[in-house]
Amino acid sequence: MLKIRNSLPFKLSFAYALAGIIWITVFTSLRIPRLEQQKIAYFDYLHSWLFVLVSTVILYLIAKRRLTQADLAQEQLLQNMEELKQTYAKLAQDRARLLQYRLLSENTRDIFLFLDVNGKILEGNTAALQAYGYDYEELVGMNIEELLFPGANACLGKNEQPTAETRETIHRRKDGTPLPVEVSSHSTILNDQQLILCIARDLTERKQAEEAFSYQSHHDFLTGLPNRILFNDRLTQALAQARRRKRKRQKVAVLLLDMDRFKLINDSLGHTIGDKLLHAVSRRLKGSLREGDTIARQGGDEFIILLPEVSQEKDAVIVAQKILEVLAEPFTLDTHEVYITASIGISLYPGDGDNSESLIKHADTAMNHAKKLGRNNYQFFTASLNIAANERLTLENKLRKAIEREEFVLYYQPQICLNTGKVIGTEALLRWQQPDGNVLAPGQFIPIAEETGLIVPIGEWVLRTACTQGKAWQMQGLPPHRLAVNLSARQFHQPNLVAMVSDILGETGLDPCWLTLEITESIAMDDVKYTVEILKELKQMGIRLAIDDFGTGFSSLIYLKRFPIDTLKIDKAFVGDIGTEGGEIVTSIILLAQNLNLKVIAEGVETREQCAFLQQHRCDEMQGYLFSRPLPAAKFELMMREGKHFRVEEQLTLFS
Repeated sequence: MLKIRNSLPFKLSFAYALAGIIWITVFTSLRIPRLEQQKIAYFDYLHSWLFVLVSTVILYLIAKRRLTQADLAQEQLLQNMEELKQTYAKLAQDRARLLQYRLLSENTRDIFLFLDVNGKILEGNTAALQAYGYDYEELVGMNIEELLFPGANACLGKNEQPTAETRETIHRRKDGTPLPVEVSSHSTILNDQQLILCIARDLTERKQAEEAFSYQSHHDFLTGLPNRILFNDRLTQALAQARRRKRKRQKVAVLLLDMDRFKLINDSLGHTIGDKLLHAVSRRLKGSLREGDTIARQGGDEFIILLPEVSQEKDAVIVAQKILEVLAEPFTLDTHEVYITASIGISLYPGDGDNSESLIKHADTAMNHAKKLGRNNYQFFTASLNIAANERLTLENKLRKAIEREEFVLYYQPQICLNTGKVIGTEALLRWQQPDGNVLAPGQFIPIAEETGLIVPIGEWVLRTACTQGKAWQMQGLPPHRLAVNLSARQFHQPNLVAMVSDILGETGLDPCWLTLEITESIAMDDVKYTVEILKELKQMGIRLAIDDFGTGFSSLIYLKRFPIDTLKIDKAFVGDIGTEGGEIVTSIILLAQNLNLKVIAEGVETREQCAFLQQHRCDEMQGYLFSRPLPAAKFELMMREGKHFRVEEQLTLFS
């Protein structure tokens, strides 16, 4: 096709020349030249040929040029058509990409903004309009910097290239409120124009969740007060500030408060009322403090208070006294009117410690001392209290090892029948025989065992050892007698108590009728319903039951009749007061037991006068130093083998 087009000017010129030659030839042959005109005709003939030749060349050149111009025009047209085709294809791609952006942006909660290189907003999705509160016409045309909250970092700095790395910043809504966002930017090309796609994620919900989590992590869920973590942080800051102001002799006070007998309220009125009481107490405590002071809930019924600026001890005393006063007012909780008191321990920086841990520890030691002094008071920490606390901790550690090393032994104190003078029972009493030879009485370590829970394995060991020893004495032919074992408060409330007692009796082979289990009056009254259920189960096994330390609690006759007990044991404190007011109490207890058809036994009998008084008022049994001190198993066995007994004479008892 190209060759044909290139030969077209030649062919056209050739045809024109041929036609001219033919025309000249024909025209010349038709003329009858005269002889005299031959020279002229010949000249015309040559002139015609020259004309044809020149015009043919001119025609060729003109045709060649025109054709060249046409070819150039065609090539330009084809090129333009190709460029247009490419433009249409690129436009289709841009439309497809724009559609993808639009579909993506309209189906996400993220904010999509198209910016030019100067930060001018060209397009925004629905999420952007909703987040910022602008109409479409208002948002488009704004500069991205107009959306920044005052003082916030720009997502794109000047002369900074877009980056996919996310950055946190704060934008501003139309109403001026802050909008925390996480921003990333991406460079893109649309319609041959460089654009910036800015993607922002609204962090409001996440920030709110983080703030809520942070609040919950640093505050007590029940009272809303700071918890131990936040308190320790503030105490550390207060101590650092006090150190910087050392020349001003600034002190920092820590007050640890524990509500007295809160467990009784919780158990009697229920946990709902207990929670309401804690909340009400926290409000009163907050109202008692100075601005800048901190109160936190330490846990349970304990609160801890920070006084960061104290010039002297009197400042802490004023706060402590005010707290005791506001807590003395009754609390109205639903239909209940509740009265409470509190015990407060106080420690001071720098005298009682130079760090948070020691100050809190010493305040706790002082608080425990306040409880020992009768509750409802405050006490400052002293070095002697620290010594006592350290001794107690040392004793606790030794107590744990004593269980492993089997350092406990049982002593046995006989119980005497006043009518016959015979030993009709014995009480198993725990002793701690330490490696250095010292023997500790229960009063020196049982309270610690109760608090730490060690009393549970210790109590089980006591019961098993006593039952094993009782059965051994029977197998050796000694006269059978009742064996009394005390149950601690924590042991009595163990869910497996009945099963544990049954298993031990089965293992040792001791008949249940020879076992007497004793609980104190306070244990019995702690949860009357539970006490009745457990005592009935033990009673059905054939075990005898006794109320120990009777008269020291607050049991009523109605509750006492519900308990399936066999014996009342008069507390030795009342026996020791025989001859004074204690004698009337002893008489009343004996009469009460007789009216309820219960046996009554007096413990702690040490004088003949006490024995005579008890005999006169028809007490059934006695035990005490007047008859025998607690004896090791071997000595008690020897006494029983020798057949020693006690002769009861009129108004006094003598050992025979």
